[in-house]
Amino acid sequence: MIGVENLKAACDVLNEGVAADPTETRTVRDAGEHTYELDYQDIKGQKLAKRAAEVAVAGNHNMLMIGPPGAGKTMIAKRIPTILPPLTKEESMELTKLYSIVGGLNANQPLILERPFREVHHTTTKSALIGGGLIPRPGEISLADKGVLFLDEIAEFQKPVLEMLRQPLEEHFIKIIRNRGVYHFPAEFLLVAAMNPCPCGNYPDLNKCLCTSTQIQAYLSKISQPLLDRIDICVEAERVAYEDLQGAREESSKDIRERVIMARERQKERYKGEGITTNSQLNAEKIKRYCILGSEEEKMMRQAFEKLNLTARMYHKILCVARTIADLAGEEKIGLAHLREAIGYRTLDKNIGAGDRMKYEYWFANIKGIGNQKKKRIRKRLVSAQELYYIEETGLQALGVEEKDAQIIRKSTEENSVLSVFSQRLSGKIKANQFTAICALCKGETAKRRQAFSGDCRSTRMQSLWETIDKGICKKTGKCRSADHKRYGKRD
Repeated sequence: MIGVENLKAACDVLNEGVAADPTETRTVRDAGEHTYELDYQDIKGQKLAKRAAEVAVAGNHNMLMIGPPGAGKTMIAKRIPTILPPLTKEESMELTKLYSIVGGLNANQPLILERPFREVHHTTTKSALIGGGLIPRPGEISLADKGVLFLDEIAEFQKPVLEMLRQPLEEHFIKIIRNRGVYHFPAEFLLVAAMNPCPCGNYPDLNKCLCTSTQIQAYLSKISQPLLDRIDICVEAERVAYEDLQGAREESSKDIRERVIMARERQKERYKGEGITTNSQLNAEKIKRYCILGSEEEKMMRQAFEKLNLTARMYHKILCVARTIADLAGEEKIGLAHLREAIGYRTLDKNIGAGDRMKYEYWFANIKGIGNQKKKRIRKRLVSAQELYYIEETGLQALGVEEKDAQIIRKSTEENSVLSVFSQRLSGKIKANQFTAICALCKGETAKRRQAFSGDCRSTRMQSLWETIDKGICKKTGKCRSADHKRYGKRD
């Protein structure tokens, strides 16, 4: 390659053969030899979230991680570039042209050889995210083309800004219309988002979380259902246990990347001549052709569709993810194990903050006689604490729960009604001012507040208010004469 400084120098070379010093450049293949400072082996625990990231990259599926602060969501997201497949020559040229428009090329290495990773702050505007201006320029979604767009704390973004992502996520380009013309910018990116499960970040640990059900639901509702439908994988990043921090060496990014590249090669070969390269690009017609299910698999999908109340888009997303999981396993046919894993990535959505689920989580978290580690192992076998509440002792043992622990759980359901003051407030049976009064009587102290929630507070005034709210009227006269009850309102 011969480099020239201006157009006149280029004409001299072409017309007169004037020699110029050749410029030494790297080839596109050098991109695969890049060494990253970050590596997935730095992350202890979080096997489920790391597995979800591998599946997401292998099929170019959008991913959302939900978990408390410090669980490692951002660490997982920032290491995704280390497992991305290398750019092809065509992709490298397209990215280079795009970045040249915004003046984003490196003078020492003008040819882009690595997939972009764009991290966007939650204060960003619509035009900064999707592009715009008097003379439209590409936004962050276009600068993340062929790479990753990372939205940390996605629930803190303005809702109108997030809604702008719906069309690009579906069509993989953005169209900006101005009086001077119509501008099309590419937007084929992998969306990776992270968020806390509630405003304080501690849900479902109700010993630490002080958010109400309304606050949690309002927080999670900032992400609309149409946007959630366009996210293929939703995974929970749990708080890391001490044992995980002291565990053995984790799998490296190099090993994960090798599996990702093999899965991408299978997809590229399968869709040759179809105009697509990854499973995430499959439409309804191609899904019927390439995601064929057996009778048992069809039965499972029917059950999931009805039980999880799936939309048609979510149904197709699950099949695409299952197709990717099968590719990672080196299998051409989608099996039950692939479907189970794909369905598992769709069970966590904005209903995580619903009142019914919270009261059962609170009940399970406060069972005495079973350690926290055992509780975690029990919960991993079940979808929710609500399901655990209604399973008989023999059913619990069939799921692998020890006989002693199963007896403790059953005894807990008999002695401690879930319909405590706390759960009644969540279900709307106690008004907000009454709930506030209960907390005020306990002076806002954490221990006493928990006692108030469970109905175990020993103070005479607390017990009196409890009885008044529970019964609604006085036994003798049939009318409420309690000063506390009159002050804080009647029960619904």
